[in-house]
Amino acid sequence: DVHMPQMNGLEATKKIRKSELSENKERIPIIALTASLMKEERDRCKQAGMDFVVGKPIDFDQLFAAMEKTVHPWRGQSFKKIKKTPDFNYEKMMPSLKGIDTKKGLKTWTNKESYTRALIRFSSEFKNAPDKIARHIDTGDIEKAHSLAHSLKGISGNLSVVDVYNAALETDSAIQKKQDDEVKRHLKSLRSAMDIAVKSIQTLDTIKESKEKPKKDIDVNYLNKVFKEMSESFEEYNPDSVSPFLEELEKYLQPEQLDPIKKQLNLYDFMEAKAETLKLAQTLGLA
Repeated sequence: DVHMPQMNGLEATKKIRKSELSENKERIPIIALTASLMKEERDRCKQAGMDFVVGKPIDFDQLFAAMEKTVHPWRGQSFKKIKKTPDFNYEKMMPSLKGIDTKKGLKTWTNKESYTRALIRFSSEFKNAPDKIARHIDTGDIEKAHSLAHSLKGISGNLSVVDVYNAALETDSAIQKKQDDEVKRHLKSLRSAMDIAVKSIQTLDTIKESKEKPKKDIDVNYLNKVFKEMSESFEEYNPDSVSPFLEELEKYLQPEQLDPIKKQLNLYDFMEAKAETLKLAQTLGLA
């Protein structure tokens, strides 16, 4: 992130490049993430030693394409070989929420459960952010005000909380330009947008874990087949390839048995998710 707190992305990149030269290390691919795509910003990133610049809010197709161009071809898996996210009926998956583009958010997150959790966490952690920004400004701590506005802008953008993102963008810009009257005006809009977003998020059903017994008797041969095909699906590095198998296993197994796999999938650690799958299969006497 170009605007990381403490040490920004430009400074971090310069230190990494200096270390590579002095210690004769292999060059590490570095991709800049920034909400500003002005030519001057791109030039600063290139001059610092960054290889590619990607805008925020993050478009994962664009990010993966940038990674494809910067990572050595003999490392990792080609983005072109990974199945693209299918076209879901997002309106049926998640209700429309005022101030939040849930369709866009789900396309980014690809998982309703993870996206819902992230929205609830955002509401809890940032609902008072506009007031905190105002207090920092009142006490003259402009750097903290800018840092919080910048964080709010990035997180709301990645969650597609669009009204908060737009208001945070304007607030942060006014703070940096030291336009006091504009800061007050945009903070008012930010408070309003945040209130609407928080109320919208509160309407979401909290994620409940069912404690029901399995709905179907276990067919060992069939489950063996499901586990085998599911293990192979992890090689595609796409949660959507794994989801159908998880949904099928939910008909037979308790939620807590599948939680370790889901946890690793939410972290996009596909190999660890595969390891948890094999571990579960062994526990069930299927492997």
